[in-house]
Amino acid sequence: GIFGNSHKLNFEQGIRISDSNGSLLQEEITRTGSFKLPVYYGGGLSVNFKNQLTFSADYIYHDWSSTKSDNPDFKYMSNSSLRAGVEYIPGRVNRLGYFGSIAYRVGYYYAQSYLEISGASASDNGFSLGLGLPFLQNRTTINIAYNFGVNGTMNNSMIKETYHAFMFSVAMHDWWF
Repeated sequence: GIFGNSHKLNFEQGIRISDSNGSLLQEEITRTGSFKLPVYYGGGLSVNFKNQLTFSADYIYHDWSSTKSDNPDFKYMSNSSLRAGVEYIPGRVNRLGYFGSIAYRVGYYYAQSYLEISGASASDNGFSLGLGLPFLQNRTTINIAYNFGVNGTMNNSMIKETYHAFMFSVAMHDWWF
């Protein structure tokens, strides 16, 4: 589970004028205010079947309902996000050699935007495919993944982004002890 309490950020907006050698000529605070970050909570669950197949899911909710906007063109709205995935390692039980120790992964995600612009809102959703390639006696894993997603919408003159991402990471297991 996860929980985060709301926080209030105070800010000052101002003007600072200095000459070319860095001497301050004028400094004026033009506006002060605060911004409220929302309370959030969520949880996740992971289930492993026969030490080969793992299903995982996470959900998180941000309560933006008490955060107000000074701009009449947009407002903050509460939002949710959901992520789910599956990992399969075929040789963990049967010892199928190197290819049996590779982790095959697939996932899906969906996240609502916390902004409503001119009465319309958008979402970000997509899927990912990946491999976990073990080496150095399974003490390190090279993770390679591809992600495809769509963020936004063309409704109400908004912007829709279709994106592709390739990811690479290295995870070192039990190196210190």
